[in-house]
Amino acid sequence: MKLKIKIFFLGFLLAINAFALFYIFTGGITGFAVNNGPISPHDIIYAEDIIANNASVTIFIDNPILSRYESTGSMIPLISETATGVGVKPSSEKDVRVGDVVSFVEKGKLIVHRIVETGIDSEGTYFITKGDNNFGSDSKVRYWQIESILVAIIY
Repeated sequence: MKLKIKIFFLGFLLAINAFALFYIFTGGITGFAVNNGPISPHDIIYAEDIIANNASVTIFIDNPILSRYESTGSMIPLISETATGVGVKPSSEKDVRVGDVVSFVEKGKLIVHRIVETGIDSEGTYFITKGDNNFGSDSKVRYWQIESILVAIIY
């Protein structure tokens, strides 16, 4: 009986260590209470840019970009294929911040993911993105690849 308890306890400790290493190296698990979730985007539209009445809502945005999405699942539950997105073209690298959801072109495909990190290397500023529903991050994204910053989602 003592041997069974020791084996159970050892297995329990190994499982806890494996979970801790997985959590550290993947940045958490979506849907678990231990994950604080993604960082929120910075404010681009302010209350004074919005007029609402009984008949309509008007949002004043310079040069809006409307988007539809494919059903990849990488940004669920935030974005699904039935949503319509409203984006704006950033005017400089400083307009793009951690937490923002951006669309960018990579290998000829338009991707919509959240910026989780920024940095500077020998080529200049880069952004690391990740789908909210993905375990791993994407490769470096450069400012010139970014098509828009998502400012509104219409469901």
